[in-house]
Amino acid sequence: MNLSQALEELQAGKCMSREAWLYDDGYLKILPGMSDVWKIMLKPNAGNYIFTIADLQATDWKEFELAEVHTND
Repeated sequence: MNLSQALEELQAGKCMSREAWLYDDGYLKILPGMSDVWKIMLKPNAGNYIFTIADLQATDWKEFELAEVHTND
């Protein structure tokens, strides 16, 4: 899925991520009542995220489900 398709899924309320991102990295979400796309970071103190050209041109976008998060427990 490309970024344009991923944006359509975001607008439909889904969470989106890239295969290239590690499962504990984060995912994209449009928060209710907002028009901004947020990257929800799963690592503490991960800071802000700057999208790369590779992110924008990628075709490995997919729906993200919180059940995919792996812990070291």
